[in-house]
Amino acid sequence: MRDKLLGTFDSNIHIEELRSYYSKVVTDYQHLKWSFDIGGNDIIDLWRNRMLAEPSTLLPYGWAIQSNIEDLSKPCPPYNITSHRRIGYRNTELVFGPIIKLQESYPNAYRYSISVLPQNGKVTLHSDQEDELTIWIPIYSNNEASITFVEDDIEYPIICNDTGLGYIFDTTIPHYTINNGNSDRVAIIYRFNKKFLHEFSIHPN
Repeated sequence: MRDKLLGTFDSNIHIEELRSYYSKVVTDYQHLKWSFDIGGNDIIDLWRNRMLAEPSTLLPYGWAIQSNIEDLSKPCPPYNITSHRRIGYRNTELVFGPIIKLQESYPNAYRYSISVLPQNGKVTLHSDQEDELTIWIPIYSNNEASITFVEDDIEYPIICNDTGLGYIFDTTIPHYTINNGNSDRVAIIYRFNKKFLHEFSIHPN
């Protein structure tokens, strides 16, 4: 059985700085916000069909801090599901404040995004690219919001606390996210190649 949570690390960014950053994004960058209502027609058929089949998966939204579509002025899904021609990830207007600090600390990380899972929202079961690991830095969370891994038909829910810690997950294992709480779960999420895991000072589980 593989480890789902590989460990945590200190992001060295205070939670209030992360929350101030998110507040500014919500206030000043609505033009880059992605949701199914805004961009559902511009995602690959597999994901569109999955989301339409499960109404709770239409609720999540977010911002691509780094975008892999050509026009950086357009909302890009915070997931790698666009049907537009994909190019390398590039910084958007959302790279400021704590994001600059993270990029300076972890130069090999990429695909930064803000993921918002509202009450009753869900991201459907899936697994990610085989050479990648995923980092979550929760900005707001609650005890009913989890990333749930599924292995051999057994579910392993993990709750992430909003303390400024980063969580490193092996999301090549099938998983889904769900929020059964009464407040939004908001997280900065980004990726890195497994070969760079040694760059993180990990606290063991």
